[in-house]
Formats: sequence, C-alpha cells, structure tokens
Amino acid sequence: MTAKFGYTRFQAERTPNCLFKEEFVDGYNRYHLVKNQDRYIGFNRRGAQMRRGKSHIPERQHKCFSFLKVAHDFDINRHNNLLAGDLPKWRQQRRLRPPPQNSLKPPCHGVRHHHGRHQRRRNCEGT
Repeated sequence: MTAKFGYTRFQAERTPNCLFKEEFVDGYNRYHLVKNQDRYIGFNRRGAQMRRGKSHIPERQHKCFSFLKVAHDFDINRHNNLLAGDLPKWRQQRRLRPPPQNSLKPPCHGVRHHHGRHQRRRNCEGT
C-alpha cells in the first residue's frame, strides 16, 4: 500500500492523477492528464520532468511534450526489400535480345573502340 493515500499500487495507477489521454499532434504523440487538460507529460533537455502546465511554458519548449513511439520489432532493411527489393520469382523477366543471324563466327574479344582512330575491321584471325 502506498503510505500517503492508502491505495495499493494497482489502485493508485487507476486514480485520476495517474490516467492520461493520448493525442496525436503534428505526427507526434502527446499525453495529458485526464483530471487536468493543461498538464502534459514532458521532459527538458537534461531529462528532468516539466513541472508546470503547458500554458505556463514558452512556446519554444512545447516540443518537450511531443514523443515518437518506437516499434522495436521494425526492421528497415526488411521494409525496404518489401517495397523496392528483388523482383518476385513469379514475375517474368525481360526478354533477352535474340542472337544475331551470323552467330556462327566466334566473336572478336578485346577490341571495342579505338578512341577516334578509324581502323579497318579484321576477322579474329587477323585477315
């Protein structure tokens, strides 16, 4: 039992001073006390709690009342692979270009371009 009020912990967690309502504002979650609409959960940059109501705090510190929920089971790599990853196995791949008609000759490897010097084409045997 809590000595001050005579409640068990289970009972104390359900008193109006321990009940909060969640709001979704500008993409962030805010939690205010059910008993007093002006009292929000907030922490300053050192991690200490904000002790005054929201109306008594400057506008620049209102971000201290905004929170983001974190999904610990969320995996960004898995998410990216689902959206933009490999193509599914059942999807047909792009059709390759058919081979040229004179594909009986072996290709000449190693000579692709001559940087502006025009040379006569030769067969792979050098003739």
